[in-house]
Order: sequence, then structure tokens, then C-alpha cells
Amino acid sequence: ITYFKSFNNGKQSLTSSFRHSQSTLNRTVSVSLPDVSFNVSRFNPFELLKNESGLKSRWYDNISMTYNMNLRNSINTYDSLFFKQLRFNNFDNGVKHYVQLSYSSNILKYFNINNSVNYNERWYFKSINKTWYDYYDSSYVKTDTVINFFALRDINYNVTLSTRLYGLLQLKKGFIKAVRHVLTPSLSYSYVPIIRNKYYDNVQINKLGDVAKYSKIINPVYGLPSEQSMSIMNYSLANNIEMKVKSNKDSSGYKKVVLIENFTIGGYYNFNADSCRWSDINISGWTRLLDKIEIRYSGLWTPYYINSSGVKTNTLILNKFNRFIRENNSEYSVSLAYNLSSNNFKSKSDKDVKKNDNIYLSPYYINFDNKYNFYVYYTLRYTKHNITKRETEWIQSLSFSGNVELTPKWKVTFNSGYDIKDKKFTYTTIGIYRDLHCWEMNFNIIPFGYRKSYNFTINVKSNMLKDLKITKKRDWWDN
Repeated sequence: ITYFKSFNNGKQSLTSSFRHSQSTLNRTVSVSLPDVSFNVSRFNPFELLKNESGLKSRWYDNISMTYNMNLRNSINTYDSLFFKQLRFNNFDNGVKHYVQLSYSSNILKYFNINNSVNYNERWYFKSINKTWYDYYDSSYVKTDTVINFFALRDINYNVTLSTRLYGLLQLKKGFIKAVRHVLTPSLSYSYVPIIRNKYYDNVQINKLGDVAKYSKIINPVYGLPSEQSMSIMNYSLANNIEMKVKSNKDSSGYKKVVLIENFTIGGYYNFNADSCRWSDINISGWTRLLDKIEIRYSGLWTPYYINSSGVKTNTLILNKFNRFIRENNSEYSVSLAYNLSSNNFKSKSDKDVKKNDNIYLSPYYINFDNKYNFYVYYTLRYTKHNITKRETEWIQSLSFSGNVELTPKWKVTFNSGYDIKDKKFTYTTIGIYRDLHCWEMNFNIIPFGYRKSYNFTINVKSNMLKDLKITKKRDWWDN
């Protein structure tokens, strides 16, 4: 059950809900009452002051702010104990406040800088105290639940500097008219200071006097802040290369051909690390040929020397060899996608839906507008890992999916694959759909494998009555 209310033309909103779920298999009950969320959309606090006073615009007028508050009070127990445990100290509850201040501007006209400060505060209303008792005949740690108030805070600062560089080569003769190279460098810094929240304590655990650390907050519904500081600088360089070639099919006489869709180099530097402060460099890129063949590369390159045992040392490769980085792990893949549907045999005038390349290559997209739709996706992957031992591996995978519209109200879908190495079918699902006017029927089955199961559902189509349904199922853990 959910209640929603908006204020001030939608700039603030309040959502309150009651949730209840119960399992007849293990007799567990989960209740959340209430679950409240209050949100304030982004606004410029100094801009409001300027409008009221009639002052000229200043740089700080671009500072924006958002605020979110969440409150939760929930309990998880068994149905036989539910009414016996309806006491405050048996509920897990808390309140979380989140405030973000952000500011964006341009530097020297071509550089974009984004700053943000994020503040979180969590309120909890109960804790535990552990005490060591040592008697002649027994010794133990006693745990007491105490009703009190804890306010835990954390704050972090982020800044990002980015720009975009263009390189253009124009050719007066030949099939190619121009080649364009776009570089997008980015540099960011993140800082999280240490805030002493004092929600940990120590307790003796045995007669030898050994002490263990424990958290006073149990089941924190909004988590706990980190006890460690963070100071990291990230960097990345994205590349895109495309060219313009002659084409008789385009009204302009030219068409754009992408040579490299995205080639990115990135990593970070950890100021707080004791050693190996430079991270491995992540290099990845991909391109597409003939709208059906995808070529991808991803790899990790390390700037540190790795000894014969395969252990990374704190010595830069540059100090031992005449190069900056060394390959650590790499993966090359070539993928072929093919789609066969009744649309392939329609004339262009009949195709009222424009083809989307991203959807066309997705193995999870099923288009029910076609009478049938069949999709095949083949991947050949070559991996190199543990460079010291020179381990390599070839992997081939084949997946296929589709749907068949038997009648306007009956549809069958399937999704499967074939493991070429082990010579057996992989995870397979079959679905049957029936349109029952205001109702609908779905039958989904995994016919074999360790996740063998089925699910049969008849439900109302309307979202308002989505909980009005009949379900019969057998889960894989019941096998």
C-alpha cells in the first residue's frame, strides 16, 4: 500500500508505504511499516536570494542543492512469533538524510569543471552493549539491547575536469572525404575524510584477556559509514575515430563510417596506499563492421614490475626496463550477430519501425510486432592471463533466442545457447503467452539443468490490480 503526495508544483514529494510479505514454505513474515521517503528536487538556493533582492548574477548562483530523507521501520520474523515480537526493540529502524551541493562552470572556455559535496547522516535508535562475565563455574559475554540515539555521519568531495579535442583531416580526392578523431580526456579527484562516529567498542572474549572489536549498531538498515579515509585521483582518455565516405544511398552523397567506436585508457592514483599507488591501467575498445560483426579488446596493463613468482612489487617497470607498462591480462573477442524475422521479407514501405542498431544486436530483445523473430549470436574469445606463466585460452559461445506468433493471441518465446567446448546446451528457457483480453497467461519453464523449474501465472493486465493473480510454480531448489 503506497501513498504519494507532491508539493510546490512537484518540487517536493512525499511517499509513504506499507509492505507485507509472507512465505508459506518457511513460515517467515516480513513487514515494513512505515517506509517513508521525502525528496526535494534540485534547486539553486542563492538564485532564490538573488531574485528576491534584485542583485546581479554571481558565480555562486550556479550552486545547486538536493535533499533526500528516508525512514524505515521493519521486522523479519516467523508467523508464530509475529504478534509476540511487536515491540520497538525488535524492529530494525533508522532515518537517513542525504544532501548534495554541486557546482559546474567553464574554465578558459574549453574546460568543464564539476564539483560536488555529498553529506550523509544516519539515525539509529537502538544499540547493543557487550559485557564479559567471569565466574568460577562459567564465563561468557552478555549482550544487552539498549534504546538510545546514534547519529552517524560521512561526507565526500568530488571534482572532475574534462574537455574535448578534435582532429580533422580533409581529403580533396578519392573515396574518403574526411577523417575525424575525437579525444575526451578527463581528470577527477575524490576525497573522503575520517569522521569519528564512535559506534565501535571492545569487549573481552576469554579468560586470557583477549579483546574483540564489535559494532554497537545491529542490522543497520542504511548501512554504516566507512572508518577509512580515501584520496584518489582518476584519469581517463576516450578516443573516437570516424570518416566520411561517398555514398549513393544518402541524399547528401556521403555517409559516416565509424572506425573506432570507443577506445579508452584509464586508471587511478591512490594517495593513501602504502605501496603500489598507481593502479593497473584499463585499456578497452571496440568497433563494428557491416553492422553485424563486433570486435572488442579489453586488458589490464601494470606499471609495476612482476617477479618470477607472479607477485607485483613496488618497483616501477620504468626503473628496470625501457618502457612504462606491461601487459597483465587481455581479452580479444569477435562476435557475429544475425537476426532473421518476417520483417526481412517485407518491402521498405511496410517497415514502419526504424531499425535501432543497439536493439538489433541485443540477444535479449524480442519484438512481438513480427510474426516470427530469430536471433543468433556467436562469439570467439581469446584470453591471456597470468602473463608470467603465459596462460592462454580460446572460448567459443553460441546463443540463440526468438519468438513465434502462432495466432494474434498465442506467442512462444525461447532463449538458449550451446557450449561448443563441452558439447551441450546451456541455460535454456521456454515461454508461452496467451492474451485473455483483460487477463493474460504466462507459462515459463527451464526444461533441464540444475536450475530446472517452471512458473505458471494468470493475472490481470492492469497495473492497479497486478497483485490479483493465480500462480503455480516449482523452483529449482525444490528439485
